[in-house]
Amino acid sequence: MQPLFKPPSGGDLTLQSNNGIKFVVHSTILKIASSVFSNMFTASTVKDTVQLTKNASNVLYLLWFIYPNRLPVTISLDELPICLLITQKYNVGGALEVIDKLVAMDGSPHKPLSLDPIQTYQLAVQFNLTKTKSAVAPLVTAAIGKTNFCDLSKLQEYVHTYPLLKLICMMNLQAMRSKALFDILFHFKTAASAGLNLAMTM
Repeated sequence: MQPLFKPPSGGDLTLQSNNGIKFVVHSTILKIASSVFSNMFTASTVKDTVQLTKNASNVLYLLWFIYPNRLPVTISLDELPICLLITQKYNVGGALEVIDKLVAMDGSPHKPLSLDPIQTYQLAVQFNLTKTKSAVAPLVTAAIGKTNFCDLSKLQEYVHTYPLLKLICMMNLQAMRSKALFDILFHFKTAASAGLNLAMTM
């Protein structure tokens, strides 16, 4: 995780995470950036402490996308789901579009597209990240071809990596593809053998 973000001085409101970390922030900036905060804050809450249900790390990621000139240059694969969920939850204007562009660039050092294209694609579909979906699609095709989802010895690893329904879907797709290839090859060999036998009898 990157160093704890401290908003500029002059804040008029304190946000407190569920693990007790406080962030002195600017209510006007938060209300402009987030419709959720705009509805949450009233004149009576200014100068008060607002208790949030998220931990300090999540609040940190949220503030990244609220304060001008504080955006991360890249996002790691571990940070990506948190950033997507927290900015969507608080309806931070333009945040999903910014994340979409950052991830699609696949910049160093994190390179989420290259590191795990399948998980990145699943997140892109879930949050409708159009640029990311387009950029990662060829990598997903290659990754699925290299990953044997029918390998039961790796089932526990896959269960912890992929959503269960999507994992079942990928296992079924690979199984059906393998069966189709087997049928094609088997029938081809059978037909070729029959043709050879016929030719020899003529």
